[in-house]
Amino acid sequence: MARPNYGPQAKKRAQRLLEALLAYANDEWENTEHLQIKVNWQSENQLVVRTKVRFLQELTSLDPYEGKLNSEQIKEALKRLADFVEILEDNRPGKKGLHDWHFTLKLWHKRYDKDAIMQRFNLEWERRRPEKSKQVAPSASPPPSVTTGVQSRKTRRYVETLHATSRQIYRSSPPLGNGLELPNDPVKLNSQFYIERPPIEERCYQTIRQPGALIRIKAPRQMGKTSLLDRILDYAEQQGYATVRLNLLQAEAEVFSSLNRFLRWLCVCIASKLKLDAQLDKYWDQDRGSIVNCTTYIQDHLLEQLDSPLVLALDEADRVFQSPDIAQGFFPMLRSWHEEAKTVDIWEELRLVVAHSTEDYGPLDINQSPFNVGLPIELPEFTSQQVADLAQRYQLDWDETQVLQLMAMVGGHPYLVRLGLYHLARQDVTLSQLLHDAPTEAGIYEAHLRRHWGMLRENAELAAALKQVVSATEPVQIETMQAYQLYSIGLIQRKRDRVIPRCQLYRHYFQRIINYEL
Repeated sequence: MARPNYGPQAKKRAQRLLEALLAYANDEWENTEHLQIKVNWQSENQLVVRTKVRFLQELTSLDPYEGKLNSEQIKEALKRLADFVEILEDNRPGKKGLHDWHFTLKLWHKRYDKDAIMQRFNLEWERRRPEKSKQVAPSASPPPSVTTGVQSRKTRRYVETLHATSRQIYRSSPPLGNGLELPNDPVKLNSQFYIERPPIEERCYQTIRQPGALIRIKAPRQMGKTSLLDRILDYAEQQGYATVRLNLLQAEAEVFSSLNRFLRWLCVCIASKLKLDAQLDKYWDQDRGSIVNCTTYIQDHLLEQLDSPLVLALDEADRVFQSPDIAQGFFPMLRSWHEEAKTVDIWEELRLVVAHSTEDYGPLDINQSPFNVGLPIELPEFTSQQVADLAQRYQLDWDETQVLQLMAMVGGHPYLVRLGLYHLARQDVTLSQLLHDAPTEAGIYEAHLRRHWGMLRENAELAAALKQVVSATEPVQIETMQAYQLYSIGLIQRKRDRVIPRCQLYRHYFQRIINYEL
């Protein structure tokens, strides 16, 4: 479980909410008739409150401070008043639900002695605050911390230090030693070899905290989608959110036999990841249709039971495009969940992250899909400065010349750069040997190149389109579907409505192999 936040910003939010509640209950403010907040003073220092989170948000818009607290900050403040300062008693049966609140405030002083109450709040907070959190700079602005009721969810180790604004930056620099990582898998969370691509990570962290958030990560294969997705989930866990990551390539072919079968698989997998009993048949009514069944299940069985937001991450979403009938139901359903968060409180608790490689959505109506809403993230290649940074982490004493020599062959492709630096750091090859052999079967990229060629040999039209690209000295225009496919594989990059090889490695290798074998 993520560690609750007791820093200065968390304190300010709790203090602000307490002040607003006292002002409202003591009739200090005018024009509050629209707020559905029921208050009852049981005694001079005990206040009973019944309301919803959204009305508490509106309440803070009336105070003298700038802006208003969002729903996550309201819930965080309520929990800190309950579990830290211990003046809030939660009266909800079973304490389920995130938006309906019924609680009693047990104050230290009488209701009108607000100055004394707030002074005591300040003393109690500082007295109870852990010594470690007191070391955080006063200017820090940590994101809201929300505790979770899913006690069995595994939490990853928090591997980074706080930035000056308490935003997590996933970098570390332990000694190289034997810690070289063959870059065939996503970059581990505690790896020194993960290179950030600002402002992408920070924008994702900010967005995932927003109610009903949707993040779309699009990039060709081996550009770092899964590594970024893992960091978004890790960050979400640090906020106390429940997280579920599903790789759709792991679904068996039978799962894609029908939309109903696929959605049942989806629901069971999510419940399993959350360590909850599936109870699928309880929510599945054949007369309602599978989309309504799935939506009802997510809302009633999952979101209503959790005491924290749920981040659902779908990796390799392209797999669904191979089943058009499923795609035409599934993706509009995701879009509807995202839209529901605008009007239905409980759907604010679901945050979606979708990672995919292609823009080929087939017959899918783009206006009914999640692919034109939310935060779009397209991962770029590494810059020369980022390649130089990575070379330094591999303890290579490089200057700009060597960086540009490597990039002249492989560009800023993250996987190709890392693989080259890995072998150079191991002293398997020299840079000149690597560059000489790179586009041949004798080079370190041989397995990578052969895998791509094996795929192209199964599709003569696609191979012919790539031949046209690598043979041209200028950007060329090819058929749209083939451009989508070659881009999603990662072999080309766009220049407006035309394309070029992604890097010289691909140009040299495929010029030779296609001319020889086709």
